[in-house]
Amino acid sequence: MKNEALYNIEDIPFSRFGSYLAISKLKEKNGIPAGIWIRNIHGDAAREVFRIEIMEDNIPVNAEIITSPAELVIKSSKGYIRICLSGLNRIRVKSENIGFRLTARPGNYNSAIPQENRRWLLNIATAFQNYILTPLNGNIAVECPWEVARCKHIFINAQPDSEIIIDQGVGCWHPDPITTTYDDDVDIIANEFNRFASGYQSCKDKYTDTTSLAVYLNWSTVVEPCGLFTRPAMLMSKNHMTNVWSWDHAFNALALSPCHPELSWDQLMLMFDHQHNSGQLPDFLNDILKLYNFVKPPIHGWIFQQMQQYNTWFQQKSIITELYEPLCKWTEWWFTYRNPDGDGMPQYHHGNDSGWDNGTVFDMVLPTKGSDLTALLIIQMETISKMAIALEYHDEAIKWQKRADELLQQMIIHFWDGTKFINPSAIDGKISEMSDSIFSCLPIILGNRLPDDIKKSLIKEIKRHLTPWGLATENINSPLYESDGYWRGPIWAPPTFMIVNGLFQIGENNLAIDIAQRFCRLCEKEGFAENFDAITGTALRDKAYTWTSSIFLLLNRMQQE
Repeated sequence: MKNEALYNIEDIPFSRFGSYLAISKLKEKNGIPAGIWIRNIHGDAAREVFRIEIMEDNIPVNAEIITSPAELVIKSSKGYIRICLSGLNRIRVKSENIGFRLTARPGNYNSAIPQENRRWLLNIATAFQNYILTPLNGNIAVECPWEVARCKHIFINAQPDSEIIIDQGVGCWHPDPITTTYDDDVDIIANEFNRFASGYQSCKDKYTDTTSLAVYLNWSTVVEPCGLFTRPAMLMSKNHMTNVWSWDHAFNALALSPCHPELSWDQLMLMFDHQHNSGQLPDFLNDILKLYNFVKPPIHGWIFQQMQQYNTWFQQKSIITELYEPLCKWTEWWFTYRNPDGDGMPQYHHGNDSGWDNGTVFDMVLPTKGSDLTALLIIQMETISKMAIALEYHDEAIKWQKRADELLQQMIIHFWDGTKFINPSAIDGKISEMSDSIFSCLPIILGNRLPDDIKKSLIKEIKRHLTPWGLATENINSPLYESDGYWRGPIWAPPTFMIVNGLFQIGENNLAIDIAQRFCRLCEKEGFAENFDAITGTALRDKAYTWTSSIFLLLNRMQQE
């Protein structure tokens, strides 16, 4: 794979595997000027730290941006600056024939304190981080006039042919010594990326450039263990969605499983590291905070089955043992804490719990009983049964399989109305009458466990939601359809993958491949957005979302198998 997978830093940040630093080109927002910004990724939202400007005769000028996985180049007619992340918390900037200026984001309590050896300690309180500036070459000047408890502004002015390093950290520390040249650092990063990317060579096919971009996005969005992150964590994005949600992570784990099993395992187990004593998984997590107010669907058994199919590494007894008890506790949680009426049909308290936050099926009196939830629990109990067999827990294997079989029968009785699966309110039994969501088709993941008449009806419903770009979450002719309505119309990666997977299981290969191809073409056209307009295909919301790139890689692989 080439090391020049070009991308637009307005959409996909420049970053590196393990790093909590990123560089993006941002529009003006909330008083933050437009421009190229170095950003801090710690916590639940990226924060702008330093704006980078290229200077000619001490005047900012427009410049061309050239990107690769290892290096960002900002170029004008007279020269250029080169930027790399020479360490996970270190940015290195080198100019050729031109100057540059870094401007700290203004804020209360920001300060700049001179240190030994021309260094400066920059306390950027608005980013909740400290930074150490180390000039290496050239004429570097820091302008930081004091004004009542803060610096009025902080400018780092570098004359042509200068080189600096900026380290990010908390508290007080001595930066690691500098033992490499700039070009050495770029080579190290490029080799690291190429090693990661090499496993995806067989997936490239006709989507070569798109695959390269997907691999870069997944590689660069990983952060190192820190704080609540007990393992390397692939964030959903280094744009805005700088968290890990407890179903998003599972798709990323699956996409990594063929080529990077250890990293894949870290993604799956990350949320289980924070499993509550009750068995609940957190809704989301970052290095600083975690939330238990909501949950996400129990997709993990379904995902783990596929991880085992992709890579025998996951069939090791030690791996199965590590997951077995946490997965049992997570499954039992639904029947213990989300089944108050005791009918064995667990409930969603909010659309957020399903992952379909504002989906039209939740336009009702909540809580609701989800047919998708029941389908996932059936598969999860089957997965546990198979794990129990591998661990020689024979009685438990029989128990879990029996529960799965019984739940399947009850699911059809409770939720199949003769034409579709319904999701009734647990309070009054009513459904969202105007909803025309493809959510009701998600039980297709049960594959041939379903009777033939149900499979035929689901196929018909799936086709009815198909647009030139893929599967609309709400039928485009529905009165509730919204082009940018989040789960009320746009195309999303997870339901696309779940439905394609189910269609393959029941032998509907042509339809499955057709949907997969439409989604891959959509990513080729628009990139890896959080979701897409179902009619035009336009990318919506966060433009660098890893479950989208992960599912692109999975669907591309499925077409070739």
